[in-house]
Amino acid sequence: MHEVASRVSLMRSAKTMSQLDVYRTAKELIDQYGDEAPLIANMRADALSARHDVAGAAMWLGVMRAIKVLTSKRRGGEID
Repeated sequence: MHEVASRVSLMRSAKTMSQLDVYRTAKELIDQYGDEAPLIANMRADALSARHDVAGAAMWLGVMRAIKVLTSKRRGGEID
């Protein structure tokens, strides 16, 4: 997770994260953590929310949505 966290930390320092970056981060989490990827993203969002980092928490919620999209496509399922 260190590699993903470092990359996201650098991206957050720019205060913006493109849609492509969100999906890249989601894919990295899926590759590294598999079915645990949504949990990892949720933990990040919760931690940032607890520190009142609304932008950071929103970014991780976006990563969670991207994980859902990517894993749904892999399974051939529908996206909620």
